[in-house]
Amino acid sequence: MRRVDALLADYGSYHRTRGNLVCHALGIPLIVFGVIAFLRLVPLGGGGWSAAELVIAATVVYYATLDVPLALAMLVPLTARSTISGIANMPTTTGTRSKRSHK
Repeated sequence: MRRVDALLADYGSYHRTRGNLVCHALGIPLIVFGVIAFLRLVPLGGGGWSAAELVIAATVVYYATLDVPLALAMLVPLTARSTISGIANMPTTTGTRSKRSHK
């Protein structure tokens, strides 16, 4: 059995109840979005990169060590969440962040 298969089988054995599945389906994407949104506020160097891109790259590399198709599949939603959180944190035309994303 491949390492990723063993990890997922172990994880799955503890997460089969309906309530747990619903909680994970809603909660985990919200948590990931929130973490990425906060990390987008941490600039790295002068190239326009943020801590979010660094964490996404590290996550994809980790997934690639487990399973390359899994890494490629995770790259799409992580990049989309990073892009969406970047739009939510963009300054408005007055130079301040929108009231929805920053008070």
